[in-house]
Amino acid sequence: MKKTINATICFLFIFAGLLFAQDFSGIKIYINPGHGGHDSDDRYIAATGYWESEGNLTKGLYLRDLLERLGATVIMSRTQNRTQDDRNLSEIDAEANANNVDYFHSIHSNAYNATSNYPLLLFRGYDDNPVFPEAKQMGHIMWTEMNKLNRQWTYWPYSSEDNRGDWDFYPWGTSGLGVLRTLEMPGTLSEGSFHDYIPNSWRLQCMDYRKHESVVILRSFIKYFGRNPLPYGLVGGLVRAKNHDVSYSFNYNSGLPNDKKRALNHAVVTLLPQHRVYITDDNNNGFFMFDSLQPGTYQVVFDADQYYPDTVNVDVKADETAFANAFLTDHPGEGPSVYASLPADSAADVSTYSNIIIDFSQAMDEASVLNAFSISPKRQGTLELIDQQRRLYFRPDSAWTPSTEYTVRLSDSAKNISGVKLNKALSFSYQTAAHHVNPQVLAFYPTTQDSAFNYTDLFIEFSQTMNTEKVEAAFGITPPVGGSISWQESNRKMVFKPDTLLSADSSYTVRISGGAENAYAVGLQENFSYTFKIRKKNTLDITRSFPHENEQGISPQMYFYLEFEKEIDQTTYSNNHFQIRSGKGAVIPLRKLTMVTENGRSRFTFKPKTELQRKLNYTLKIFPGIASLDGFKIQDTLYIHFKTIANHLVTGHILDGFETIDDWQPPLKDPLTSGMDSLNTGFIKNSSVKYNGSYAGRLYYIFKNDSGGLCRLYNVRRPLLGSDAQAEFGIWVFGDFSMNRLEFWFDHGDSSRFVRVADTLNWYGWKFEHFPLKYIEGSGKVFFQSIVVEQTRAGLKKAQLYFDDLQSDAVVGIGQKANLISIKKSFRLEQSYPNPFNPQTSIVFTLPIAAKTRLRVYNILGQKVAELLNKKMAAGRHQIKFNASNLASGVYIYELRSGGRVLRKRMILLR
Repeated sequence: MKKTINATICFLFIFAGLLFAQDFSGIKIYINPGHGGHDSDDRYIAATGYWESEGNLTKGLYLRDLLERLGATVIMSRTQNRTQDDRNLSEIDAEANANNVDYFHSIHSNAYNATSNYPLLLFRGYDDNPVFPEAKQMGHIMWTEMNKLNRQWTYWPYSSEDNRGDWDFYPWGTSGLGVLRTLEMPGTLSEGSFHDYIPNSWRLQCMDYRKHESVVILRSFIKYFGRNPLPYGLVGGLVRAKNHDVSYSFNYNSGLPNDKKRALNHAVVTLLPQHRVYITDDNNNGFFMFDSLQPGTYQVVFDADQYYPDTVNVDVKADETAFANAFLTDHPGEGPSVYASLPADSAADVSTYSNIIIDFSQAMDEASVLNAFSISPKRQGTLELIDQQRRLYFRPDSAWTPSTEYTVRLSDSAKNISGVKLNKALSFSYQTAAHHVNPQVLAFYPTTQDSAFNYTDLFIEFSQTMNTEKVEAAFGITPPVGGSISWQESNRKMVFKPDTLLSADSSYTVRISGGAENAYAVGLQENFSYTFKIRKKNTLDITRSFPHENEQGISPQMYFYLEFEKEIDQTTYSNNHFQIRSGKGAVIPLRKLTMVTENGRSRFTFKPKTELQRKLNYTLKIFPGIASLDGFKIQDTLYIHFKTIANHLVTGHILDGFETIDDWQPPLKDPLTSGMDSLNTGFIKNSSVKYNGSYAGRLYYIFKNDSGGLCRLYNVRRPLLGSDAQAEFGIWVFGDFSMNRLEFWFDHGDSSRFVRVADTLNWYGWKFEHFPLKYIEGSGKVFFQSIVVEQTRAGLKKAQLYFDDLQSDAVVGIGQKANLISIKKSFRLEQSYPNPFNPQTSIVFTLPIAAKTRLRVYNILGQKVAELLNKKMAAGRHQIKFNASNLASGVYIYELRSGGRVLRKRMILLR
């Protein structure tokens, strides 16, 4: 058996020097190597360490290089394997369409039940009616090329090919595969083999096995585009032990009985007459491959320690793979040999941090190997036998001496686990570099340019593996901050987590002294330090909410509405960040959150799964962790306390249940409607959000300008409400929390003269709006006329309302007061505008009667920071300007007191 191998295994690029008879100039091909990043949609095989995202990307990159060498233009959906590279399928299709590519191909591997292994090709459409016939043609070509392997390491149990249309293959019909759904050119998806079939999962861990699949796909493109076949062929195969089964547990398909035999690692495969050598890898697959072979007859020699060698003759044809598999029999008396060592013999300028590695062809006896090892000049270090006792590893305790020759010896007293000595003693020498390479700081955070958050963690990344104890002893921060240190990336990255929040608007300096050393006792060349500053504002705030803190009289059919000051990172929240708890301690489950982002702000809406109880206190908790895209976080649990309405509501005489909307004139046809976006304003019947019956009316609107808009919904029937002043008008309104003014218009028989009753749209969800007819000015019969939304400066431009069960003679529970009061008699405090503000905002309020009035501003601790008004004011609407140039950023409460009544609202000052 030949034991001297004077070849370094270096895979020559597949088909190096390809002839250009396969010219692909002018052809554009889009390659999609599946999903990216080790995320929830990735597939991981724990038994082998295989990630599908990595395997697909490797195949795609090899295929790209092969096609580009032939002159093709190739576009890839990703070239790295990070979470941010996992793009939306519609975005990928749009890129392929925009580049007008000639063909689209998506590369995957398959999984089912860990017993199957065969190729699968899918195109868009039905099996017999593809959307692009060319895609079915390519699917047949590629499936045929991949299935040529079926006698080697795939098994095809079916009688017909599996080149399938995705509309037939998947049970959900014409929606089909998302990655093919919106393409404007032919496209296919290949599942070359099964990654959950453990023997094949090990093969997929071999880079050359992946390269071979890329070659198969290349051959398919050559046939599809009618180019000349490749002039070269390949030889590939597997090396297995004839009399030994695999040591791991797996289910193998009856069509692949050879996979039960143990694949041999480190087997030496020699191709004659070229004497090209391939050594199989450590990944339990035994795969080998020789590329760029002229057609002809070759000999393949297989040699592995502890096994008798074998030779196979093979005929290589152009543009095909010839298979040469080996099943080697035991040679129990054969001694072990060394097939690789590092550093290489006679190597110069070797790093002073190098470890010594010696690889054996067989599992070795540790005691005899350690005793047989020596190094001169002597050096202390860690010496151990690893990797199933086939690798000797020596790590020096400190760096090698520069400009020094070292000699490593391993005597033939080293034995394998059966007691057979090493075939030949080993000796090699190397020369170390002239100087050490000192460790350096590669990156740190926060950087000197950043304004960091007060909850940030600090990190320092080094160029080398560090001595953690030395670095931690050399670390300091000023002003002093307690915290904990952890290490990442093989002790190259130190992370400092403060015990408490850092001080806002403060500077900190981080220092690493020269006492910090790498793992080989070599220190930094000089001390390192940097300074960073903490932001003035660090928290993520809620700018508007329904209910607001301590709000009373909330409908049991309410929805929650939370508007944040910034756009929320969708990866930072879930239903678990919100909890509704009653005053009795019960946790109320909630329905799925909905998040909408507009104008750089995100708002959440959701509702309890069950109707809330009346006359009961509730608390909404918002837990820490929700963060904006630019890093602001909720740091402490937020609480919103509220109380539901006291009494039960009894329906009156229904005048309109909104089961039809024939009596309602569209708002854009009303001459009084003004300032509306004509494409996005209307009134329709809606079945998804309703209070009663099958439908409700949905009014959707967008105001074009900042103020002055009016949206009128006129009822052409003008139902009579009667003349009893004590009778109540009522309607169920699903509020949009827009802060615009909702008005109801009435008349006394002359439709051109109307009386308004109004409320601010400061709620979200269903609420029963009702009031006695005595609130409507004038006398005589009362006719209902219109629903009107009047724009306010503080209101949203875009929103929608729902209406249900408009009624007369509405009855409410005893003691229940009317929700609405006339404009002239209202006591109202409006939301400050603008909000947030910097540094000035306006506060508007309305008084029903003349009275002594006080307007104050408080911080969140309840401390008064400003008194804006304290005197008798006339009835009517008033506006006060507030300048906060002397105050810090934060949330403030403004309070209006007049006539024995109190109203409060929040506003936010942002610097």
